[in-house]
Amino acid sequence: MKKTAKTRILVLLLAVAMIFAVTSCSKDDTTTTTTTAPGQSTEPDGTTGDTTTTGGASGEVLPDVPADRYDATVTPRTGNNATTPLVVSTGTLDGKFSPFFNTSAYDVDVTGMTQIGLLYYDKTGAPQAGVEYPSFAYEYTQEVAADNSTSTYTFVLKNGITFSDGEPVSAKDVLFSIYVYSDPMYDGASTYYTMNIQGMSEYKLQTSAETLEMVDAILAAGVSGEAGAPEIPEAAGVSAEDSEKFWGYMDEAGVIFAQEIIDYVNNNYAGYIADMFAPYTPEEVAASDTLKAAFGMVMWGFGEVAEDGSFTDALGNSYDLAADTVDASVYWENIIGSYGYNLSDADGINYEKA
Repeated sequence: MKKTAKTRILVLLLAVAMIFAVTSCSKDDTTTTTTTAPGQSTEPDGTTGDTTTTGGASGEVLPDVPADRYDATVTPRTGNNATTPLVVSTGTLDGKFSPFFNTSAYDVDVTGMTQIGLLYYDKTGAPQAGVEYPSFAYEYTQEVAADNSTSTYTFVLKNGITFSDGEPVSAKDVLFSIYVYSDPMYDGASTYYTMNIQGMSEYKLQTSAETLEMVDAILAAGVSGEAGAPEIPEAAGVSAEDSEKFWGYMDEAGVIFAQEIIDYVNNNYAGYIADMFAPYTPEEVAASDTLKAAFGMVMWGFGEVAEDGSFTDALGNSYDLAADTVDASVYWENIIGSYGYNLSDADGINYEKA
């Protein structure tokens, strides 16, 4: 468990200020080349071929759907097609048919049969857009900077696409999806928020680009020293006061980090209590915050429990678990006491990364 403990400690680098992982795109002005989406053709006058069809005496914009698509509002279904539901065989469903939060492959299948995405991906994995595809995008373009530093995508959305209740789908719905996937509290399966999109880091971390640049400089300078006496070197372009404030959150974030380990262990390893935390029972541990913390430390290699029920942490401190308090603060003291403030890849915490 000790190896696992050291690996999980790496999460600390994300917990200290909650704004560590940063990506950026070049903002330099560059000439770009345009890549037209598959199936499109650019006319000499600069317009794109196969434009949206309009019709009717008032110039009403018609829905962008295949001309031969069956429309039950015009030609009602008859017989079994009108009265018998479509039955599809599938595996066990979790019942989460939201594209944001579905968890099983079978739920994803249901989502795919009942909803459309911005783009459609063909059997080769190539993105497609157009009237003939089940996509919300009518067409799209990709402009790549000459130095390959940025790619800019422009989407033209279809007209006349509606939800099942008849409400029209609009650009606002696309933005809603993007905001959900990018939200700091999003906990679904999508990794959209990890993409290197301009402004994503600022939105995800709810801070400015200038702050992120400052954090990068502070992290590059690093921190060292023993527990209780951090040595904070000068960071390029950052005042000593700001560096001290930044690292001043370390203990606060460390306690939160330690509590996350405690919760994780108790939620996932309660079955090991009889073997690793005797003489205590699962019921006793579940009823005591002190026992939960001590169990979390034992499972992660930061202490051990004796036959008489006493607990000794990794720093050699002994506790009577019936009278003394062991919590996330004690756990963090053990973590920082074991590793100090050395976060280097060579001989610090990051040396243990998987």
